[in-house]
Amino acid sequence: MAMLRCARASAMLFGASILGTGGPSWASDPAPLSDPSNGSGWVLNHLVSDEFDGEDIDHGKWNVQGRGGGFNGWKGRAPSQFVAENVRVEGGKLKIRSKWDPDYDFVGESQGGVRYGDPVAPVTTGGVIGNRRFLYGYMEVRSKAADAAMTSAFWTLGHESELDIYEQMGRPKKSDGGIEADTLNAAIHDWRPGKFSTGGVPLNKVFNLKHDLGFRVADDFHVYGVEWDPAYLRFYVDGKFIREATRAEIGDGWVLTNPLQLYFDSEIFSWLGYPHAAELPADYEVDYVRVWQKPDTERLDRAFYGFEGPLFTLDRKPPGASEKVRNKEEWRQDWYFDGAAAKHFAIVENEQYLGGKRSLRIVADKAPKGRLTAFAPPGSVVSDAGEQDFSVRVYVPTGPGRAVVQFFLDEPWYQSPPIDLSRFPRDQWVNLPIRIPRNAASGPNDRVRIMLVNEDGRASGTYYFDDVSLVPAEEAE
Repeated sequence: MAMLRCARASAMLFGASILGTGGPSWASDPAPLSDPSNGSGWVLNHLVSDEFDGEDIDHGKWNVQGRGGGFNGWKGRAPSQFVAENVRVEGGKLKIRSKWDPDYDFVGESQGGVRYGDPVAPVTTGGVIGNRRFLYGYMEVRSKAADAAMTSAFWTLGHESELDIYEQMGRPKKSDGGIEADTLNAAIHDWRPGKFSTGGVPLNKVFNLKHDLGFRVADDFHVYGVEWDPAYLRFYVDGKFIREATRAEIGDGWVLTNPLQLYFDSEIFSWLGYPHAAELPADYEVDYVRVWQKPDTERLDRAFYGFEGPLFTLDRKPPGASEKVRNKEEWRQDWYFDGAAAKHFAIVENEQYLGGKRSLRIVADKAPKGRLTAFAPPGSVVSDAGEQDFSVRVYVPTGPGRAVVQFFLDEPWYQSPPIDLSRFPRDQWVNLPIRIPRNAASGPNDRVRIMLVNEDGRASGTYYFDDVSLVPAEEAE
């Protein structure tokens, strides 16, 4: 029952370590093709997996690019354009059609200096992006590429990050463009600001894997998988391991520390040649996509409460966000630092951190008298009633300093005793655990607050915080 409670609570989080509910029972769920006995203990996440067995696409799981005039980020790679009618579910498969469509009313815009619907290739195509995000796990898809000079891609997007599991092409016109009809082409892209040359040429591809498959990707269905772990990626084809890429070898370019959304689409890559009218229409077909994760008792979004990136919600609209596409960056929610706190609190990268790249830094020097607070977004804590184990990792650098902090939960209200950080050992991460009794489950606006208490104006020094956690006490023991 502990795991079931975990699944229900975690599913209300917004793409962290969620376990899916609904669908077939866990006992009857398929295992990864690379681990058919499920010796690793994977649990299928039904919220982001799909067998495509219905009569229409599940709009609760997928945003169809162009549906209702809404696009997530872009309208396709020009001259081709995403059009919602090119996405369908048929015969137990997701099918994304690319077609020669000179009479279509293209948007009249340009992308990358090329106009949508340019007569060189007036092509409409399609794309779908998952509505929910997830952090770490094993992704597997059974698919067949379109037999045309259109890409058939299975990729993911996250905050300032991208993981391409594959970009395939059934009929590339050029053999030196990076993708061939019998290769796996995978990549990690670093989309942090500033990762461009002065000439505007992207320099963001930090990892690229090309693997000779030994078969043509448009001839038949094959199974492609990748295990995404905090320390590595492992790629599989038809259940067989082919390559590992580690965080250690990629270094600073390892940006896969935030939840990802699944993406299926087709595009024109001009450097591989344009499709011919005679090749189209052509369908990119996906039999299923399955995502497994490990059981997890964490009640907080691990990435957000690890200060790695923003929180994305489907049911809490930030001010000014569009209703058309709920998983765009404008639906993000961030930590908020009130008043003078913004001068002393900051989320920093590559200073002191634990599992990811970032942490919360508090510089207490010259802080005004009073209380300075960092607020997580309302609704970012979802816990049951009963005793909870709250914890946070703290790092105090060498040197003099004096600071007192307190931690709070909002619904139901909890206020920790004042904690004097000057008593902590220097130059090491220390786990600060707090047992919290909660007489009720989280309310709709539950969240964490972190406060610097400086009533006497004597606060000084620099402090780092990472990996804020909340788990039921019975499951932590």
